[in-house]
Parts: sequence; structure tokens; C-alpha cells
Amino acid sequence: MDIVVASNNKHKIEEYRSIFKEFGINVLSLKDENISIDFEETGTTFESNSLLKAKECAKYTSKAILADDSGLIVDSLPDILGVYTARTFGEDTPYPIKRQKLIDLLEGKDRTAKFVCCITILNLTSEPLVFLGESRGSISLKSSGDHGFGYDPVFIPVGYNQTFADLSEEEKNKISHRGLASEKMIRYLKEHF
Repeated sequence: MDIVVASNNKHKIEEYRSIFKEFGINVLSLKDENISIDFEETGTTFESNSLLKAKECAKYTSKAILADDSGLIVDSLPDILGVYTARTFGEDTPYPIKRQKLIDLLEGKDRTAKFVCCITILNLTSEPLVFLGESRGSISLKSSGDHGFGYDPVFIPVGYNQTFADLSEEEKNKISHRGLASEKMIRYLKEHF
């Protein structure tokens, strides 16, 4: 099965390739399909942004489309991050600077957090398919690890002493928000296709 990932984020596409490789799902990037889109994330929820991206991509292909929206929610900072995670602290600001700003903002505050991912699939059924994944944890006192991307080096999942960026790709994919949403999606696909 081919599935087009509606994203310009190379890291995200590689993560999906890693997650789906053992299930016979061939992940195609927009570049693979000669599709050029700059997505406008104007929704106020992960679900609405995911659907917006999927619908935009559906204008260019009839293949199965996977779009996701994901982000970091920090309990003590409810007015930032979330659906605006990539844009918080400036879209063009390098992630090492963004991570340090987050660490600084949390000084003396509750550090509990969660990563959320909403996957929307179009062009497989008459209605969009939606799968949610959540990974709870906390924000570390400093960045650590060479794997992953974004805020992975400061997110410590529950039950671990290491950040997402310290874990191997395989370990992270088992417990990450994207991995958990993908697991639900794969289970559905196995049952119905």
C-alpha cells in the first residue's frame, strides 16, 4: 500500500517510514509525488489542522493520504505551544534556542507535559479516518540526546530517565505520540483492508 504523507518535514517523513516499514506500507513524500504545498495551519485543534492538511493534499493526488498535526502541551504553560508548537518562539528560530527558552520559562514551575499527535487518513474510506496518540512525561532541566527532532531532547516520557532524543528510533516509536497514533491506524488497516 502506498500512502502520501502530507508534510514538508523530512524528519517526520523518516519517522513514518521507520514506523511503517515492517507493515508493507510504502511512505511517499510530497516531493516523491511532485507536490508542492505550504500548509496553512489555521485550525485551533490538532484534529482540525490534520484534516486541513489532508484535504489540501487531496487536491493533488487520489492516493491514500496521511496528514498529522502534533505538538507539545506543557501543563504549567497552557497559553503557548499546543497547536502552535512549531511557531512558538518564532518559526525560524533554531530548536536549540527554542528548547532553552522553554527550559528557562519552566524554572520553578511544574514540568509535566505531553506530546499529542492526531493522524487523519483520506482517500481510503468515504469519511476521514482519525487516530489520536498521546505520550505523557515531563520537561528535562537540560537538552540531551542526538536522536529525534524538535523538542525531543527535552521531553522525558513517563517511566524513563532519558529524553526521546536519548532513545533509539525503535524505542521511541513504541511509546511516542506519533508511534501510538500510528499503532491505532495500523491495527485499523489490518482489520479493514
